[in-house]
Amino acid sequence: SRRDVINETLYQELRKLQNEVPPFPGADAVKIVERELGRPLGEVFKTFDEKAVAAASMAQVHRATLLDGAEVAIKVQRPDIAKIIEIDMAILLDVAHFLEKHVEEIAALNPVGIAQEFAKTIEQEMDFTHEARNMERFAKQFKGNRWIRVPRIYREFSTGSVLTMEYLSGCRMDDPEQLRAQGVDPIRLAERISRLIFQQVFTHGFFHGD
Repeated sequence: SRRDVINETLYQELRKLQNEVPPFPGADAVKIVERELGRPLGEVFKTFDEKAVAAASMAQVHRATLLDGAEVAIKVQRPDIAKIIEIDMAILLDVAHFLEKHVEEIAALNPVGIAQEFAKTIEQEMDFTHEARNMERFAKQFKGNRWIRVPRIYREFSTGSVLTMEYLSGCRMDDPEQLRAQGVDPIRLAERISRLIFQQVFTHGFFHGD
């Protein structure tokens, strides 16, 4: 998301980490969900699709149906991700120190500061209770706004490593052709998103970092 920090080639590769990472086995996801919720899958869900609908660097999402028929998306944290992130952060900080010392044009961007801030953000993102709380706060501050919809969080089926939320379908907002195919005007969408960002920052002081 920081196109001002890296070049286009690196940007195109790194953006794949958002939702194009190979998923881990669905059977492992089932075990994690059962362990986190402390009960068999059948006591919570009527259906659970073991095939992930999306997979990113920290977690993947599975579609499921609750016993009352509600369609949900379940975000499941990757196994051993904490250990992997700890190693990656150490490497990232080493690289940032090297760049700050030896590459003048990048040193001006404060790579060490960026890496340290990133490490703090990642630490918070590893606890899904933060994400649940932020989503609920976000939904509250935009209640009644017909241009934005925040998925409902099912707290009783969520933990620090599993996040169960209302399933909403959609498409990427950075694909103009797909937006037009769905009857969405990209220019009007950009205007509305810009207004929402200004509202988040200047009215609420609480904004969506993506």
